[in-house]
Amino acid sequence: MKVTERHAVSQEKIKQELSARLGPAVEFDRKMAEFTSFQTGGPAGYFYTAAGVDDVIRAVRVASELNLPRFILGGGTNLLVSDKGYGGLVIRVDVRGLDLVDDLQIDCGAGEPLSALVAYSAAKSLSGLEFAAGIWGTVGGAVCGNAGAYGGDMGSTIVRVTLVDPQGELKEVAADYCRFGYRDSHLKSSGDVIIEVRLKLKKGDPEKIRSRVEEIMTPFDELIAVHPDDELYAVMQQMTEERVDQLPVVKDGQLMGMIARDNLVGFLNARAELGA
Repeated sequence: MKVTERHAVSQEKIKQELSARLGPAVEFDRKMAEFTSFQTGGPAGYFYTAAGVDDVIRAVRVASELNLPRFILGGGTNLLVSDKGYGGLVIRVDVRGLDLVDDLQIDCGAGEPLSALVAYSAAKSLSGLEFAAGIWGTVGGAVCGNAGAYGGDMGSTIVRVTLVDPQGELKEVAADYCRFGYRDSHLKSSGDVIIEVRLKLKKGDPEKIRSRVEEIMTPFDELIAVHPDDELYAVMQQMTEERVDQLPVVKDGQLMGMIARDNLVGFLNARAELGA
């Protein structure tokens, strides 16, 4: 995904209107490199972190009224931003919250880290998200792109999505509205902004869930010991170009496990964020 657009209409007037409508949380010329896993990207002309539903609604509506291009930002993974920046309004969705609805269902804010959702479901003895262990980014981004690995994907767990449509109206839609496909969904092009998702999982054995998560994560320890990050980035790029989904990890002639490409991306992003 690339962001290259610049918008050049009466910037001072737009700044005044955004400040009046969105308050002090709106920022100007914020460097996008601070919010992308590849640490690239010039300034966003207008940048706004939406921590609640009403914040998202206001931002979408004001962008529409000002005829201002908008871009929805989640965790900033799988995102390349031009060094020229982006002239429209970047809306960073930071809506949080995890709630156990019943024995099998969880409501989760779009801004929650996917890793937090995986940990929460495991703590509740709910199985179905183990595949996502190690995938970095937000839940909203993972659902929008139908992130997956090891035979699982986000779309298969979704029951309902709460979103803000392009007109700034709040609505709830069933999973079939999303038209999930392989690493894809209708939400990529619909103009909707994900606010919250409801997932339905299965009751599982806590020990088996923990064991599966550890099984997925174990090969990363071997990668850390053998390869520096720059080599791993090169491997990830090669996997992308050759459309290879999984990477075998071998130690002393023994297969330690397989790492899905999405999980390798997540691992590198996590290390970059933690300053490792």
